[in-house]
Amino acid sequence: MHFGLHSAGYFLNPQFQFGMEHSENVMAKTLEGTRSVNERLEPSIDYQIKMVNQMLLFRSKHDTFGTIQAQRTWKQMNPAEWWMICGTCTLKLQRLAIKVFNQTTSASN
Repeated sequence: MHFGLHSAGYFLNPQFQFGMEHSENVMAKTLEGTRSVNERLEPSIDYQIKMVNQMLLFRSKHDTFGTIQAQRTWKQMNPAEWWMICGTCTLKLQRLAIKVFNQTTSASN
């Protein structure tokens, strides 16, 4: 992962998070990238801490992330749409995920 935004996109994508096993190295890099994006977008340390706690809920499939609907739909939905529907238990992280997935993809700056 070359940039924090790429790491955040990987970490927050339920297809990668729930659909495959990761080495500790990959998980550490994606967590670090997501944390750095969180710091850049949110100046409040209290908000950043809440976001980190919400990242743990997502990773552990707690609340709405662990529902049968959430676990069955991540394979068929666009990640931003999945977050709109299934990320309601973590509104701060939901907002970040939707921002990340709605970025324009381009090879140029």
